[in-house]
Formats: sequence, C-alpha cells, structure tokens
Amino acid sequence: MLYEDNRSFVTDLGASAYLSNEFIDRNDVQLLLTRAKYYYLSAFFLRISYDIIKKICEHSNMEKKVLIFNIGAPFLCNHYSHEFKEILPYVNVLIGNEEEFIQLADVLNYMKRDIKQIALFLYHKCRKVENPISKETLVIMTRGYRTSRQSYYDELTLHAECNKFDELEYFPKPESIKMNLAVLFEEKVLATSNPHSRRIDCSI
Repeated sequence: MLYEDNRSFVTDLGASAYLSNEFIDRNDVQLLLTRAKYYYLSAFFLRISYDIIKKICEHSNMEKKVLIFNIGAPFLCNHYSHEFKEILPYVNVLIGNEEEFIQLADVLNYMKRDIKQIALFLYHKCRKVENPISKETLVIMTRGYRTSRQSYYDELTLHAECNKFDELEYFPKPESIKMNLAVLFEEKVLATSNPHSRRIDCSI
C-alpha cells in the first residue's frame, strides 16, 4: 500500500510454512517451474523451506534461468548466514534495502561501511557458480523515497531516481545486461523525450 512517500506491506508471515517438497513435486507445479524463465525468491522462505529454495536455485542454474533473490529483512541475515552464503552464488539479481545490505555484509565479515563498497562487495558474492546464460549480476539497493542504487559489472554504474513510485529513470547500458530491469518490471519499457533514457513502469 502506497501513501505519498510511505509504503506498507501486508503479508501472512506464516505462509511459508505451507510450502513443502510435496507441493513442489506436484506435476502441475513442476510444469510451471519448467516453463518459467525467471524465479523470484524471498529470504523469508529460508526459515522453513531452505531445501526447496536450494532445489530451485540448482534448477535455475542447470536450466540456464534467471534467479532473483530478495534479502527480505535484516534479522534474516543474522539467523540464516550459512544459508545466505549458500544461495548468493546462484543469484543473478539481488534486491534489498540499505539496512539489509549492511547487515548481510556484516554476516559475510565485510567491515567497511561505505554503502557503495558494500554494494560492490555483494555484487562479487553473486553468480559464482558456472552458468552459460550470463556472467552479469545486477544488484538493486532500494532506499525508500530516496535515490535507488544499482550495480553491475565492476562498478556502480547506475544511480536511478525513484522518488516516484511509478517510474524509474535510468541510462541505457550494454545490451548484454538486458536480462535486465525490463524483465524485472514486466518488460514495460517506454521511451521518454530524452533519447538517452528510458522509463520503466514499475507499478507491479
């Protein structure tokens, strides 16, 4: 729910308890997993369903799919540090807010506090398993109503203004990264009046 510069997320914190191996192994679910090109996972599932998360990570890697992983909350980094270390090498796109990035860097024994350096550190922790689909990693750090930061390749190349909740301005990057923000936001890419920019409708 969005109101001016504030947002609220309503969820059932116990929902992950219902995700089981039996459910994942159902024929209809397996069919959906096979057809999917992109997988979005939240760290909240690490509490109960780590074996399932790992299975999806391995499947994504083996089948050359794109894995998107949301850190979820700072406390998850502390409680499931081992699981995070196991999952990060499979991740193509890592999403979290500034506090979550700092906490995850802490549990990975990275002591620097410069937020740009933390983003680059986490960038290098992702995509360490062999996967012919792409060597690129995309790290997205949200900061509420302030500027979002994204990192790929070996530097912070993108500072995206996200002061409005319905659009994200960015400068185009090499074609190979096009696995891309467009995919994350349902491929709703619209040209703006500026020929060197694009607008992504991220009202999803």
